Amino acid sequence: MTSKESLPFCLLLMALVATIMTVVVAAEQTGCSEVVGPCGPYCNVQCLTAHPGGVGKCETSPRRPGLWCRCYFQCEPPPMGKICDTGLGQCNEICNLKCCIDKCGSKFPGGIGSCIEGSCHCNHPCS
Repeated sequence: MTSKESLPFCLLLMALVATIMTVVVAAEQTGCSEVVGPCGPYCNVQCLTAHPGGVGKCETSPRRPGLWCRCYFQCEPPPMGKICDTGLGQCNEICNLKCCIDKCGSKFPGGIGSCIEGSCHCNHPCS
């Protein structure tokens, strides 16, 4: 391929990359995110529990030390009513984060379980 023949191909490739980058930036700007708990092997599960269809990523937070699980999801209107935080025992070898998430979801529909400082916390709509 000569340089004259490759120029249109390069321009097309650059336009395609620019279009993809624009779509990705627009999606990040119009989407929502929230920290759903400490980072761990079940970050994506915590995210999907909180926001079906969401994607969990471990990130640092300017307001909190360490890694935190941030959930990226499509924005929806905020839920009506108050959110309660109920303790459901310890997070340890017997009941780890997955156990805490499952326990919270079964006890409180719509609840989000997370292990914080060795305790299983369940954030759920107050009844």
